[in-house]
Amino acid sequence: MQEIDTFIGDSLGGDAEVSFIGNPLFYGPQVIRNIESEFGIRGQRYDSLLAAAKARSGSAFQLVLVDQMHAEDLLELSASGRFDPGMATLALAYRDADVARNFLRRWYARLDTTIGFLPMNVALEVWLSLVRLLLHGQVVLPDELVASRAALGDAPPAAKDPPPCALPPTGLPPTGLKPLTLREQEVLELIARGESNKRIAAELDITVHTVKLHVHNLVRKLDVPNRTAAVSLYFEQQQQQGSAR
Repeated sequence: MQEIDTFIGDSLGGDAEVSFIGNPLFYGPQVIRNIESEFGIRGQRYDSLLAAAKARSGSAFQLVLVDQMHAEDLLELSASGRFDPGMATLALAYRDADVARNFLRRWYARLDTTIGFLPMNVALEVWLSLVRLLLHGQVVLPDELVASRAALGDAPPAAKDPPPCALPPTGLPPTGLKPLTLREQEVLELIARGESNKRIAAELDITVHTVKLHVHNLVRKLDVPNRTAAVSLYFEQQQQQGSAR
């Protein structure tokens, strides 16, 4: 993993940082040192989301970790558009799984953007592995939260790729997705694979803003409430197509 971690630091440049929003009791100097020594990227703690947003003009956020004590602010400020992490990966750092599950349900009830989750009460090597995934733009959803997805009603797409057999072998969209343009179909397939907007933009060589526009359009065309529901329809159509063969 050392080559990958060195690449993370080298590729992001000197201005990139992992931002912690929370109390220094939980995100003290040792936590910052762990990040900097493991990934070669600067770590910085902020007392609030607004303080981080104010500092963003001089920093290129790569990963924003928000403590569970700021969960309410994160939800409200994100929903109102007053906090936007840009191209950074956003994750809730939690110590109480019940708090994280409640936040998960409320987040996807109000927003159609993905968010990761980082448990803080795990061994250091596990914690660093999860941070590594987040730095690579992956949506981390621990098993203790996945178990409650069925009860949430509107859950996020799985962080792991679906089995290869779940993808159309011909590259053609299921019949029910025909209203979508080819580009919208490509975006939806990548969403179904658990890719973030940033990764989709890089894969298709378009901007993140364009990705969001495609997501908005495909959600409207499929007459579903959000991207999560679009992914559910995507797999449902694939299963129906497979059964018909």
